Parts: sequence; structure tokens; C-alpha cells
Amino acid sequence: MLKKINKKKKSPSQNPTRDAISRSVGVIVEDLDRKLDLVLEQHTNTDKKIDNLDKRLTGVEGRLTGVEGRLTGVEGRLTGVEEQVANLTVNMTIVKQQMQIINAGFKRKVELEEFEALESRVAALEKQR
Repeated sequence: MLKKINKKKKSPSQNPTRDAISRSVGVIVEDLDRKLDLVLEQHTNTDKKIDNLDKRLTGVEGRLTGVEGRLTGVEGRLTGVEEQVANLTVNMTIVKQQMQIINAGFKRKVELEEFEALESRVAALEKQR
């Protein structure tokens, strides 16, 4: 007896291999989608960090400009101080020379006073003779 074989075409949902492949591809797509979301999130975070660093760098540049201005002022004041020290050095040299002259005058005055005292003693001794 012949049995009738029912040859109906299988629908895609009835093909187990195709369903397994479809599920596998779906899982892979979902995994890739999650990974891409993670990469996007990390990229966004990196952008935020770069923006923050850029802001901080701009602040540092501004502060550095201020420091450079202050340094220029300090250099100007230092030049003034150096000129004053040079003038004081010249003045001290002059004062030192004048003190040497005065000191030599005192030595001669003492010698003159001693000479006058000695002269008066000699004169007194000569009177006694």
C-alpha cells in the first residue's frame, strides 16, 4: 500500500538549522551592539575628560601669563636694586678713602701734639739749666 507522502515545503520557522543560525546571529548582533554602546560611552567620557583638561590648561595658561607679568615687574625692580647697590659700592669706596685721609690726619695730629708736648718739656728743662 502506498502511503501518501505529504511533501509540503517547510516554512523558515520550521527549519531548525536556519532558526539556530538566526538566533546565533541575533546574539552576536546584540553583543556587538552592547560593545558599541560601551565604546560610545567610553568615547563620551574621554571627550568630557579632554574638555575638562582643556579648561584646566586654559586656566593654567592664564595663570602663567600673570606670573610672567609679575616676573617682568620683579626683574625691573631687581635692576633698580642692582643699580642702587652699584651706587652704594661707589659711595662706600669714597667713604673708605675719606676715612683713610681722616685717619692719617689724626695720626699726624697726635704726632704733632706729642711733638709740642715734648718741645715744651725740652724748653722747661732748658730754663732749669
